[in-house]
Amino acid sequence: MKAIRLFVSVTAFLSMPCQCWQQWNYSAFSFPSDDWKETWSLPTGPGERRGHTLIVYNQTKVILFGGRGNDAHRHHVPSRYNVVEDRGLLSFSTYDDFPLSSIYNPNSDYCKPVQTCAPLTNASSGNNEVCSYSWEHLLSHGPSLNEQTRIEETCGFVSVGVYYNDVWSYDVDCLRYADLDCANDGWRILHDGMTFGGCNDEKGEHVCQTPSERYGHGAAMIDETTMAIYGGYSLECEDFCDDLWFFDFNNLTWTKQDSSGPGNRWKSSMVSTGASIFIFGGHRLWHGFSSDNTVENRWQSRELLPKGGYLNDLWVYDKDQNHQGQWTRLEEKASCVDAPGLTWESRNDKRCEIHWPRVRSGHAAVYDSKRNGIWIHGGYSTYFPYPTSKDSGGAVGVNSLGREHTPIYPTYEFFLDDLWFYDIASGFWEKKRIFGRKPPKRTEHIIELAGDILILHGGFADNTQYKDTWHYIIAENRWLEKVEFVHAHFPETCTDDLGEIQSDPSCIELAFPEDLRRSNESTLALKYQEILPFSEQEGYTPDPEYPLYFGIVNDAEEFVQSLREKYLEQEVYDKRGQRIWIESTVPDGTPIAPRAATSPRQYARQRKIKYNETTELEVWEWCITVKGEPTRDRTDDGLFGRSEHPVLIPQPRRQSPGWDGCIDIQWQTPSPRSDHSSAYVEKYNMLVVHGGISYHSNNSSTTNLVLGDMWVLNVHNCARNCSNNGVCTNGFCKCDPGFFGVDCSNFTCPGSVCEYDNNNAQHCSHCCFDAINDRKVPCRLEDAESMIFTGRTEGICDGFGTCQCAPPFIGEDCSILDCKYNCSFNGYCSVEFPASRCMCKDGYTAPNPDHLLQPQSVQMETKKYDAADHVTKNIRDTTHNFAPQFLEIFNNPSAYSNFVALLIKSGEVYCRNDQINNLSRARYYVQMLREGLGQNINNMQQKEYGRYSLLDQISTNSSTFVPVLIKHDDSNGCYPAKQYDKYSFPRLAWSMPLHNDDNWCAVSGMPSYKAWRDADKKAKRDEKYWASTFRMNNVEYPWRDKLNMAVWRGATTFNKGLYGHLDLHEIPRVKLVEEGRKSRFIDAAFHKLVGKYEDTTQTSSHVRELMEDSIPLDEMMKYKAIIDIDGNTWSARFNTLLCSNSVVIKIQPDFVEQSYKELRPYVHYIPASISNVTEVVEYVLNVKHEHEMQQVVRRANEWCKSSMTADALASAAVKTLENYLDMLYTYDSSWNDKLSNNFVPNGDLLPCNAG
Repeated sequence: MKAIRLFVSVTAFLSMPCQCWQQWNYSAFSFPSDDWKETWSLPTGPGERRGHTLIVYNQTKVILFGGRGNDAHRHHVPSRYNVVEDRGLLSFSTYDDFPLSSIYNPNSDYCKPVQTCAPLTNASSGNNEVCSYSWEHLLSHGPSLNEQTRIEETCGFVSVGVYYNDVWSYDVDCLRYADLDCANDGWRILHDGMTFGGCNDEKGEHVCQTPSERYGHGAAMIDETTMAIYGGYSLECEDFCDDLWFFDFNNLTWTKQDSSGPGNRWKSSMVSTGASIFIFGGHRLWHGFSSDNTVENRWQSRELLPKGGYLNDLWVYDKDQNHQGQWTRLEEKASCVDAPGLTWESRNDKRCEIHWPRVRSGHAAVYDSKRNGIWIHGGYSTYFPYPTSKDSGGAVGVNSLGREHTPIYPTYEFFLDDLWFYDIASGFWEKKRIFGRKPPKRTEHIIELAGDILILHGGFADNTQYKDTWHYIIAENRWLEKVEFVHAHFPETCTDDLGEIQSDPSCIELAFPEDLRRSNESTLALKYQEILPFSEQEGYTPDPEYPLYFGIVNDAEEFVQSLREKYLEQEVYDKRGQRIWIESTVPDGTPIAPRAATSPRQYARQRKIKYNETTELEVWEWCITVKGEPTRDRTDDGLFGRSEHPVLIPQPRRQSPGWDGCIDIQWQTPSPRSDHSSAYVEKYNMLVVHGGISYHSNNSSTTNLVLGDMWVLNVHNCARNCSNNGVCTNGFCKCDPGFFGVDCSNFTCPGSVCEYDNNNAQHCSHCCFDAINDRKVPCRLEDAESMIFTGRTEGICDGFGTCQCAPPFIGEDCSILDCKYNCSFNGYCSVEFPASRCMCKDGYTAPNPDHLLQPQSVQMETKKYDAADHVTKNIRDTTHNFAPQFLEIFNNPSAYSNFVALLIKSGEVYCRNDQINNLSRARYYVQMLREGLGQNINNMQQKEYGRYSLLDQISTNSSTFVPVLIKHDDSNGCYPAKQYDKYSFPRLAWSMPLHNDDNWCAVSGMPSYKAWRDADKKAKRDEKYWASTFRMNNVEYPWRDKLNMAVWRGATTFNKGLYGHLDLHEIPRVKLVEEGRKSRFIDAAFHKLVGKYEDTTQTSSHVRELMEDSIPLDEMMKYKAIIDIDGNTWSARFNTLLCSNSVVIKIQPDFVEQSYKELRPYVHYIPASISNVTEVVEYVLNVKHEHEMQQVVRRANEWCKSSMTADALASAAVKTLENYLDMLYTYDSSWNDKLSNNFVPNGDLLPCNAG
């Protein structure tokens, strides 16, 4: 048997809750009458139906009426005839049954139909058999229309629609086991129905005994013993019906009601309050066929018939004490609020709005008695008349409505997904504004009310039949999709090892190996107490008693066969040329079974298998089929105590969702369908579903098939009844402490912490530990919105209560670092948190622990950077003269357009009069600096920075001007090529090269101007703002709905700067886009060409091929990961991306800015390089790392919340000033003397209030 690795997620072993769909088989217990069989030519019923109705009568009886079945085949041979004229009238004179088709050949073997007959014993006609014929086997391959016509002409049949008007009952109050169907009961016929409704012309009137055969009608209980049906499609109605019928369950008779009302329609919704009937919407022809309509304009008349097309009118039918009733149309009501104007005359003005669902048909509806209202959802709607009002047939009938030309446009919503509630008492509709996931748009689905939950299933939209099940939780105004249920079809790989072990007595539990023995004397080969060689260790290979020990294999038969092929068929020789007939290649030191366990609950059996005619081998074989892998998705490089290879630990598999081999479970649910019918039996909390239309097979969607199956959803059933380890509520298992999983069948492990989210989904962090001041504390839920736990996990839970640790961690919760090299066997390991210690024998010492405690993810070189250190070490001469250089720039701003020169005095920032409106991007820094100085000046009195006090320079009583130079363009502070940097004096810039080792560059980095610009736009931005923003991000772009891709959009870099001398294909951004084109997980492209690429005449076709549409930053959150890469300077968007709810992947930067040193790889973002970006992206997107990635996002958001507020940015501006002055003193320690107190620059000075 094949070994399968166990996956037990450290974050979410259980992903979604469950409910119970169960198919009920009624074929053995169906009770039609013989007259029903003869009427419908069927042996049993109700059979296949679509567009029928189900209602509940007498609390437990499910009533079925009408519907349309699969098309049936009828003999039909077009024959020759003659007509004669008699006084202006044509009549048949002969009909000789001579076929018109020359290919007619019904007696051929090809045309032989499939005949199905049912015996009749009590038919009123006296017949003893009824038969039906089908040529479906000739049409099952889906022939074209011409081919089907040829087949029908050859064999003499046609396909006709089958419509029903019978009544059936299924009483669920019967003998039932578990959630199965009735043991000795089923569908029973209440009324056989009649062809053509039993209609006859009597005394000039068309009198019918029953409703005509129909589908797409509505049905509801009008009182405790009466079912009402209305409308639908019927051949007897010529198109859509407008008749109202009552069915009395006491005497099983139909009565037609004389009442004018909603008019012809089908696929409307019909619900009952118990005393009244409500009908909403539907569809009918445009004004129907009126006698005064002409051929030229059949829709002209609007006087005799009401408006047609798709409808949104609401009607109510009420019965009086004499059981007579009438229809009333409920008109739209406006909701008004006071809106007084500015004038006296408008003081009492009101603003009124009408909230009403748009026109539709095929929607779902249900009555809510608790809230006394009606819920409707979805449906279909389109232009009517279609496609435009200028088409033939429009004219007066359409134009009289005031309609103009209505062109088709692609964003028109044909299928709907809106949810409305109608309050019967107030008469107002309310559209529910729902955030988060919701069912896709659809029509012809079902919706039922179970307590405070709406249950939705199936439907159709855009050539797709749906099979999904959704809950709308009314109190919380949100949808929840059900993806796991109760009855599972486990794949072959999902075995139950525990059951096999119990049934096979040869499977024994392995014991752990013996301890290694030591030498009890000192010899030339061994010192005293050294470990003996394995050849002298009992129970380990090599062992002369077990020379052919092969370890423990997965399949003994396959293993022995591989030995035969290797040694008997292929022949193997040793170094001396002698043939080897068989040998064991198990490494020395392998423990010999049955003392070979590496973990608890390991079972194996010993089998004797014939090797050849003379030899029988004893081979140990696993009785368990799964292997835990604690090193999965971790680094296995053999360094710092980590394993060189994957660690695989055999263990039993439990046949339960979530285990390896059990991932691809097929839950037992109804097949995709639409136009099915449902009823909710409140007494048993049971949703009954029958029929519908679906695909002909699961592997084909070319033809449709009407279904006749019956399904029941037990709302309060859970998988395996939660294994008696939890509580089942509304179909959700809530596991007791100590258990986890979809069915609560798994035992938690030491350190495990499990919580449920708002969707009743369980999230766990197993084998988890946390520490405060080197003291171990339990893990806990830190963020309920993203279900992120504190602490870390260094192992997996085996589902039986034992942690399997990834080296070098040990302990019951994998929280302790193991001793290095097992203390070289020269001492014992003192197991202590957080790191074990070697207690050495005399003469031995223990090395310092060097285990690497870092995130177990893709590794990448990272370089910490401190701007102040960089600046200081790169200024080699402290005797520069700063004042003349500063004055040159300050007094000639037009000659130095890339610089802004400022002066700070007495806590204010001054500019030249002619530069105050030309601060460019520096205006954001200036504004934040001014705010920062105002907020922080009183807090700086006791702070000393370097060789000066900042307060001495900028305090209100200081007369000293503090000079500041800002290089405000997009370029970095200093290029590697010296010719691009004419100046050596200190200055502020947005960023500087990360790897610049030249010592001529004197630049201090500022946080990105874009961060200050955004704060400038929203001066009130604070931690509450960000907390609200993060919540909205999670609502609009929840993690589960994000695209499983990484995205990057940007511009090409300029032709100067760090990359100006590089060829096109050497530019990092081009490399990124090219690398992204190779991966299906990366959406990377240019949206803009700049620099030398901006001229399209000089742009290579290759660059144009790398371009795509722009994606706004907000919309990038649709992706799970966003890639960030530097351009001409530090990427200005990096800080903003950390405020999103997507993982930020930072390509190894070439620049640095101030905030970079606050951010840590694997903590706030994931680092990558161009060479490994594909590997990193796949790691980030792997569902197994979802918990880790959400923690990264959470920590990035925490940094954003504390660092991207207006106050924090103002403080950062002051910090940059401090760094700058420190650098200035290093550059020219006497600058203060040179810029004396009496110094006044050329030009007027004004406070820098711009921006």
